[in-house]
Amino acid sequence: MSKQVKKQQYIFLGALIATLLLIFAVFFVIGSYHQKKKVEDKAHYTKHTIASPLSANANEMHWIEKTQNAWKAENEKSQKLEANIQNLDKERKNQGKAINSQSSEISEMRSMLSSLQQELATLRKNEAHPETTPDNPNSDFVENNNGLGVSQGFIQYAVKLNKKRETRVRTPENYVFSNTFAKAKVLGGADAPAGVLSSSDPEIMKFEIIDDGIMPNSYRAKLKGCFFSASVVGDISSERGKLRTERLSCINRDGTSLDIQITGTVSDSKNGIRGQVVWRDEPIVARAFWGNLWGSLGNIGQQYSQEYSVSPLGNTSTLQTNKIPLAAGSSAASGASQTYAKYNIKRAELYHPIIQLAPGTVVDVTFLKGFWLDGGSDDKAPETLDAKEDAASHNSDIPDTAEGREANKFFYDKHSY
Repeated sequence: MSKQVKKQQYIFLGALIATLLLIFAVFFVIGSYHQKKKVEDKAHYTKHTIASPLSANANEMHWIEKTQNAWKAENEKSQKLEANIQNLDKERKNQGKAINSQSSEISEMRSMLSSLQQELATLRKNEAHPETTPDNPNSDFVENNNGLGVSQGFIQYAVKLNKKRETRVRTPENYVFSNTFAKAKVLGGADAPAGVLSSSDPEIMKFEIIDDGIMPNSYRAKLKGCFFSASVVGDISSERGKLRTERLSCINRDGTSLDIQITGTVSDSKNGIRGQVVWRDEPIVARAFWGNLWGSLGNIGQQYSQEYSVSPLGNTSTLQTNKIPLAAGSSAASGASQTYAKYNIKRAELYHPIIQLAPGTVVDVTFLKGFWLDGGSDDKAPETLDAKEDAASHNSDIPDTAEGREANKFFYDKHSY
């Protein structure tokens, strides 16, 4: 009985599977047919574009607006150009007026120059042929053979134009040539700073020249008794103070004086002056060392007063009850010592080595750049004391020429007011 039931079940299962396969095959065939039809229909499809009257109108408005914007831009450019042309025209007219005014001034100056030349020629003629008799015998008019005239307390005189100054000749009497050197003595010593930033704040030293300067070819420069100053900084590697001259002052017997900036160096057989190096930071550094040492001992005491153990949570430290005084003292000593060490380190950073340069040292000063010894310049002679007194007593409006000096003398001789 069981075998017959199983056989019926197998037949039913086979019929069911065959039916499912048949249905699946029918659906597969129908699907492939519809897919081919869609592909063929899609291949025969053609897209056509139809021109819209609205799109054409919008395109035309776009180009009209673009043309109007370009026209506006060109119009603005033309207006700016026209304004620039008008400004240039105004500037040209103003420059023309200025040129015309300058031309008129030049013509007036030429006429004045011609009249002055005529007057100068007349005065020279009168100097060559003086006339002692004036037109009016009752007038108080006096005229000398030097072209000077006095009328009612007023002086009339003519002077010659000054010629162009000629370059002065440099001689060993009035000029100290470059590379001239002389013996000098240190009047004021200095503690030359030799730190890293010492060049920005040098010290000042004073010197006196104790002998005349030696110039090339065995000539001498009269520099004995002059004073000069120099700036100095220290060089710790060579234990020397490096100097650069600043100013030189001299007073000559003829009344001329000299107070100028000079360029030179100071040396004692080598560049600079040798001195004694002084380090002032050693005691401070030593105190910083002892402070760090006591701080380290305090840290050791703190660690000795604690008990270390290993647990599942990691390493732990526990303060021992019988060592609480040791821990407190060690902590206090460590904090105070480290603060003391930091304080001394900061103080040591403020100190820098110095080089002591004592006064009385005899050195050599070398002038790297020449200068006029009489106080003059290349195109100006020095003024003596007598010339300054004469200039102070004379009228400042009269030029310093032969005719002017004669007019000043004549004025003070003939007039008491």
